[in-house]
Amino acid sequence: MLAITADFTFDEDSAARAEALLKELADAVAHEAGNLRYDVLKLRQTPPVYRLYEVYESADAFEAHKSSDHLRAIFPELRKIMTAPSVIVEYDFIASAAASRTA
Repeated sequence: MLAITADFTFDEDSAARAEALLKELADAVAHEAGNLRYDVLKLRQTPPVYRLYEVYESADAFEAHKSSDHLRAIFPELRKIMTAPSVIVEYDFIASAAASRTA
């Protein structure tokens, strides 16, 4: 498995547009083969910084994501309103845990 974080910075005036684009992207990525998780997070700071947390079955699945039509359509729109370069980091999994909720 492969995990990715991608950070994007926008100004306050562009935050609503950025959120809409990131949600649109998340909806499309949910249907990609090999995508296990795609979360859009907003850091609690100003200026608005959004972090994508992505998990793929393999490096091949991530490569397919990078060449997807929806990423090619949406990313240039995000780039137009970003106020800093994106920061993308790839991770290998060491361990993973999910909280169990039982009543």
